[in-house]
Amino acid sequence: MKDENDQPMPGAIVWLVAPRGLGKNLWYDVAFRDLQTDADGRWKAAVLPAAAKQLRIFIYEPHHQLFDQPVALNDLQSDTFEVKLKPLFD
Repeated sequence: MKDENDQPMPGAIVWLVAPRGLGKNLWYDVAFRDLQTDADGRWKAAVLPAAAKQLRIFIYEPHHQLFDQPVALNDLQSDTFEVKLKPLFD
């Protein structure tokens, strides 16, 4: 994860949300625990639900706009998914 100047963003908080089934045609969202970016602006989730094809990712850093976007599980697992946060006041 990088800022508007392509600099790594340590300390940003990442939430992943995945659908979870309650039964036939019944779903609700399950949020994962907070993850935090390291000094290089990278983060890692130990476990991702293999059955979920799509996740929603939220990234918070106090001086930048909240990032909220759906993402395919394959994109997260490929290690090529990059986020560039926009400043809070653009």
